[in-house]
Amino acid sequence: MKGKKARKNGVEMNQSTLNSYTFSLSHGVQAMITCGILSHISDAVNNLDKHDRHEQC
Repeated sequence: MKGKKARKNGVEMNQSTLNSYTFSLSHGVQAMITCGILSHISDAVNNLDKHDRHEQC
């Protein structure tokens, strides 16, 4: 009986670890995508008017 409960807790812990890993992975991908989009927008704005953009930053 004890062994069964310990195994169940281990599975729950693994599931939780997997969930947090999946979350951080998807969050990292989202951040990369967002960062890429922002840098593209920033580059486009820089090309339009470098002086104004520099003052805003």
